[in-house]
Amino acid sequence: MSSSAVSINSMQFAWQGMAQSAQQIASAGTTARDSGADINAALSGNVNTAEPIVNLKINLQLFNASAKVFDTADNMIGSLLDVRA
Repeated sequence: MSSSAVSINSMQFAWQGMAQSAQQIASAGTTARDSGADINAALSGNVNTAEPIVNLKINLQLFNASAKVFDTADNMIGSLLDVRA
């Protein structure tokens, strides 16, 4: 498997992780409508969004690193084509 294919797969994996974390963050306070206890937790700040935020940041870094790998591979192929021409 080429480095470009690996980096694209990693970018897709990171994108899915970011989407999942964003969904968890967005839905953290939405259960507050269902019960009084959840409303009190949401208002007091006891809704745990720390883990999804950390995961979002990790996946963002993975995505950026994979994009740099893809960019480097693309530049190398471009340089090889320039040498051949």
